[in-house]
This record gives sequence, structure tokens and C-alpha cells, in this order.
Amino acid sequence: MCLVVLFLSVYLTLILWHRAAAYSLSAVTEAASIVVDDRAGVSVWLPNASVSNPQNSEKRIQIPDRVLLNVDDGVKIRLARERKGDLLLQLNWAPGSGRGAALDGRLASSGDQSVNLSSGDVIRVKLGGDSDAGASGFGPQTVLLSFRGDLKVGNDVGPQVERTLLSGTVTVVESGFLHGGRYAIATAALDPGDEVFWRLRRSNGKVIPVVSGFVHVGSDDAMEVVGHAAADYVEIARFGAASYEIKPELVQRIIHDPVISAVTATVTCLGLLSAMLGAFEWILKGSGKR
Repeated sequence: MCLVVLFLSVYLTLILWHRAAAYSLSAVTEAASIVVDDRAGVSVWLPNASVSNPQNSEKRIQIPDRVLLNVDDGVKIRLARERKGDLLLQLNWAPGSGRGAALDGRLASSGDQSVNLSSGDVIRVKLGGDSDAGASGFGPQTVLLSFRGDLKVGNDVGPQVERTLLSGTVTVVESGFLHGGRYAIATAALDPGDEVFWRLRRSNGKVIPVVSGFVHVGSDDAMEVVGHAAADYVEIARFGAASYEIKPELVQRIIHDPVISAVTATVTCLGLLSAMLGAFEWILKGSGKR
């Protein structure tokens, strides 16, 4: 009996023991936002861009050549693109924070120098089609923005909202117990219109984890967003329904963790063997009485 209790205790410890989980997102979306959380900031090459500001109708900068956009740590980047339309990037930061952004390269309006941007500026990028050669001459123009920071994908569907998430998946990856391997424990499909947030639980409420990933914009529809982060759960805000959490479930852990699944299989086999031996012994006893 003591051995049974000990074994059950070890088995439950294997299942309930907290282990690190990472969440990977792959989505096609018309809307996303990033708050940069990286001392190195963000740098991305932009082809054929123009700059304007909704609060300043006189501000117009046309950049026909390839230019480098540098964004400081702490700046919020809002990205939007309707299907195969122009890519829009709006930059925002708090006044007096010492943060900002600049365009570096050969600018049509100012020559070979840097132009500082203002909070609220919108950069519009026109991307070439399949038949257009990019700046490198190897294919169509694209934008590839790698980042570290607070990532939100999708939009809250409501009045006057024009862009939203189109499709995607979230994969939960856990580190194994007593071994260094990692395994996919669950995959959840996203519905059109969803919003995706990474979350950490702390005593003072929700804490935002740092997501590493990239945004790729090219000849395909909208934007492809890929993000990876260690978190306690991923929150999905779904239009017309209550928000819900994606996180590892005990049943999924039993099935997918190699150690736990091996122990479970062993216990099941031993249980079946014990039942068969008991039945065989009962049959022998019944035969002896005759």
C-alpha cells in the first residue's frame, strides 16, 4: 500500500510540476501594434515611402529611394495594411521622453542625411507587385521588420474599424520534466476578428511579456506576423464572445510529455497485466474446486 501511495505521489508531481511554457503565433493580419522593448531599438529598410502627419496637413516628405527607419526603445509602432494595399506605420511616443525615430539614408528632400520624425507621423510604403523588381534587383519589394517588445495582433471589431486579423494559429510549447526536450502541447486556431495578447500572472495584476518576432509584408495579402514569448497564457479577445485563455491543460500534458506518457503507458500495462493474472488465478481456483 505504501508503494502505491508513493508511486501515485510521484506521478502527480510529474503532472502538476510547473514548467516553462512558450507561445508561438503565426498570423495573417491587417492590423498589429508593437511597443519596442529593446535597447537597440528597431531598424527596418523601407522602399518608396512617404511621411505625413494627421495633425499637420503641411508635413509631406516623399522618399523615392530605399531608406532605413530607426525606432528607439519605448516607441509604439502601429502597422496596418488592407489586403494588397500600401503598408502604413504610425509612430507614437510620450513628449519629453527622449525617445523618437528617424529616417536615415538618401532622402529626396534633404540629401544624404538623417531626418528626425515626430510623434504621430505616418509612413506610407508602396510595395511592388510580383513583376516589379525590388531595390536589390532579386524580386518584388518587401518589408521585413524584426522586433522585441509588447505585441498585439488584430483589432477590436467595432464601429469604424477597417482592419483586423484574418487567420492564424497559436502553438503552446512546454519544456519536458527531467529532460531537456521541448514539445508542442497544444495548437489553437484563431478566428477572423480575434485579438491576441501575451500575459504573465503577477500579484499586482497582468504583466506584459517581451515577444520576439517579425512582420513580413510583401505581395501576399495583408501582413504575416510571427511572434514567440515565454508566458503564463495567451489571451484571445473574440468578437461577440467572452475573452478566453490558451494555456497547457493537464490532459494534454499527460498525452504529450514523453516522460509522463511513458509512465502512464507503463502503469496501464501493469494494471492490465495484474487484471489478467487475477482473472487467470480465479479461473484456476474455479477449476480446482471441480
